[in-house]
Amino acid sequence: MNRFNQSPWSKVQREMILTFMSFAAYFRPRLFLLENVRNFISFNKGQTFNLTLESLLEMGYQVLDTSSSVLALVL
Repeated sequence: MNRFNQSPWSKVQREMILTFMSFAAYFRPRLFLLENVRNFISFNKGQTFNLTLESLLEMGYQVLDTSSSVLALVL
């Protein structure tokens, strides 16, 4: 999800959403926020965001509030 994909830090940034999802699956917090970091919602025509949202909905989370900068989810 990073357009600067040549550096080692870019690899870390691309894997952050996977790490976040694994934490959510393991710890199952009742509430958490996803911040719309630069272009998260619009990157890849929204496919990455939609896949993330679908995965969280499958885990039992519900969307509480959305805005252009924050997505709140509740279990």
